[in-house]
Amino acid sequence: METIDAVQPHGALLVLRLPEWVVTHASESLQPIFGADAQAVIGRPLSELMSRHTIHRLRNILQFVMANGEPERLMNLAMGYKRERFDLALYADQSRAVIEIKPRQPGQKSADDAFFLLRAMRARVRSATSPMDVCVRAARQSRSLTGFDRVGIFRFREDGTSEIVADEHRSDGASSSGLLYGVNETNMLARDLVKGARFAYIPDTSYVPSPIMPGPVAQGELHGLNALGLQCISPAHAAYLQQCGIGSVFALPIGPIDAPWGGMVCVNAEPRFIPFETRGAIEFFVNGIALQIGLLGAAETFGTHMTARKARSEVLIDPALEIDPEENLQGFADALGRHVAFDGIGYWNGRGFAAAGQVPSPDAVHGLIAKLDAVASVVQSHDDLGVSAEGGGLTGLGGVLAVRLGRQPNSYLMLFRKETVRPVRWAQPGQLAPVREEMESGRSLPWSRVDVEVAHSLRSLLLDLKLRRLDRDEEDNSVALHRQEFLIKELNHRIKNLLALFQSLVAKTAETSDTLEGFVETLAGRVRSLALAHDQINGHGVSSVPLRSLVEAEVAPYLTSQTAIEIEGPDIAFSSHAFAVVALVMHELATNAAKYGALSQASGKLAVRWARNEDGAVRLDWREHCVAPISPPKRRGFGSTVVERMIPFELRGAVNLDYLTHGLSATFKIPSEFVEDQLVDVAQPRRPILSPEVFTADHALRALVVEDNMIIALEAEDMLRRLGFSHVDIAARCEDARSFLGEGAFDIVVLDVNLGGETSFPLAEQLAKAGTPYFFATGYGEQSIIPDHFSHVPIVAKPYSEASLSAALSQYLGRCG
Repeated sequence: METIDAVQPHGALLVLRLPEWVVTHASESLQPIFGADAQAVIGRPLSELMSRHTIHRLRNILQFVMANGEPERLMNLAMGYKRERFDLALYADQSRAVIEIKPRQPGQKSADDAFFLLRAMRARVRSATSPMDVCVRAARQSRSLTGFDRVGIFRFREDGTSEIVADEHRSDGASSSGLLYGVNETNMLARDLVKGARFAYIPDTSYVPSPIMPGPVAQGELHGLNALGLQCISPAHAAYLQQCGIGSVFALPIGPIDAPWGGMVCVNAEPRFIPFETRGAIEFFVNGIALQIGLLGAAETFGTHMTARKARSEVLIDPALEIDPEENLQGFADALGRHVAFDGIGYWNGRGFAAAGQVPSPDAVHGLIAKLDAVASVVQSHDDLGVSAEGGGLTGLGGVLAVRLGRQPNSYLMLFRKETVRPVRWAQPGQLAPVREEMESGRSLPWSRVDVEVAHSLRSLLLDLKLRRLDRDEEDNSVALHRQEFLIKELNHRIKNLLALFQSLVAKTAETSDTLEGFVETLAGRVRSLALAHDQINGHGVSSVPLRSLVEAEVAPYLTSQTAIEIEGPDIAFSSHAFAVVALVMHELATNAAKYGALSQASGKLAVRWARNEDGAVRLDWREHCVAPISPPKRRGFGSTVVERMIPFELRGAVNLDYLTHGLSATFKIPSEFVEDQLVDVAQPRRPILSPEVFTADHALRALVVEDNMIIALEAEDMLRRLGFSHVDIAARCEDARSFLGEGAFDIVVLDVNLGGETSFPLAEQLAKAGTPYFFATGYGEQSIIPDHFSHVPIVAKPYSEASLSAALSQYLGRCG
């Protein structure tokens, strides 16, 4: 698009050699400004052409221009040759300077006037509530400021076309709002005038270019030339604009120059000159609306994200969707219709196709499955089935939302939408008004982000249903392998949720911790409380967990000969979700009592009692009795938030707290839907070591830690060294551990149960035969997989601490020594 051998004639160009400031090139349009033709000024110093004051100002800003890489503009200068005033723009690199010069128009507005208008324009646009609203208001304001016949704002679409989204024009003109430019038809008014430039300004499309003398200049020396709008366009583009009936054009990108969202184009039937200050104000204005469009777009995205999350959750908890689509596709479709709109549903299981409603023909299904298989995404949305379809079988259909449910062969749940026929106006080169109107078919209403999120929830739900079906046929080995894959997916999902919860605990604990030691202690306690709750839930292997076991576990660390703790209540259990919530609350209560309340004082007393109300809810009372008076807390930390708000928020329960002088009195109400009277009679889980004994090494000891996680292994090594071990080796696999055992004897071996693709049980049997002391260090829930013949082996449960390692060493080494 750029030409570097000429400029538009409404201004002039000088190229200077630095540091001499000697003219090397000049445009022929210089003659009306300096009274000499271009050839006559070449080779002369700039001091012979401009006043000393002007040259002084140019020298002052040269360093800034060279460092910043951007041109600098000087307005309303008197250069000394005539009384007229001029606008200048200065570019520079290490060896050359380029000066654009443009005479000011009589009565041209001052910068103050232009920027006063800019502030007024921004005020009118600032209250817009959507990107499209911004565009409509911006087009209206820009036309008022420039006086052009038409101001249009367009956006580039993902398919390579462009669309005019706002159009302000004279009353006698036809609206071009909604007009589309095809990929090959996206013409100069859209892409070529906007991308890669700050702006394009052609005040008179019939201009005769002013040549640069003595000849063209290397492109790099004029890179970015256009601060004053002197840049030429090719003759073909100029002819194109004239063919469109355009006498003047001013175009700017909206968004980054290299990848704009779209652009603003101002066109006029007659030549029209825009004052420099007005163009500057429009540039600032467009930069502002680009930012506002981005912010409003981000707000819309966030709102959609929240709606999508809500929709996803509603799908997961909808009992009506507990239907296997392979067994009752129509019933599943009826239930799903409350969450997402579709016209047909199909289920492909790798062998056949079941369908209801408006769906493709059987022959077309195979081609559609091949298209879906070619994409790795587990959820795919297409709204152009009829456009991209090859052959028949998809008549009347426009969109599909496909959920992949298996692998090799793939199985899919597919939702179909019928095509929507709508009028479309297309523009063609050389025309501003739409010259081709057609009815677009083959496309459906687009699938929204909410629809896609619902599809992801459907996948989780259907995977779970499929897992249940597989559980009913455990004799089939292939089914067992599929079941393992689904469990791994679910485990990954739960791990991500757990990491998100842990991230929140870290952030909230940091907000209320004054010291690093306090932060570590508080965070470690909260993580151990979650781990304990997880152990209780998985250890019982049922959907409900006894309340008594939770209370005992939380207060047990604070039992002393001088502390009286009373626990009283019927045998009731909470659901796993409620149990985890109450566990965090009990932990915070016990921790605060140990720091500030009854458990921090000799002869302090604590009573924890619960009972069922008439409505079936549980009333849980926490009563502290302190010997010495205590004061209510002076500040509220994250722990207080957990105690006060977690049960009401998560379980829709109630909390009443009284900070009395003799101790905290708290009452909690847990709704009946989370409570059960009868407990399932199951074997109690093997408990981790809780001994308070402290281990101290009395001679040099060697330890071997077998752990496949490097971070956990290094932490265990540090703990053992602090407990007195002089030599600690770590191994990630049984093979590595056997190599260490072959090199010498160890006083203790710490075995992680699950070592990635293997267990440590064979190594444990080898250690038992050799008489080498060892114990298991395992995650909560893994205790159930330890064979019965290892029932005598102590267990340190993860996440373990130095205290739990010390207790294990005290009991085990003392017994084996």
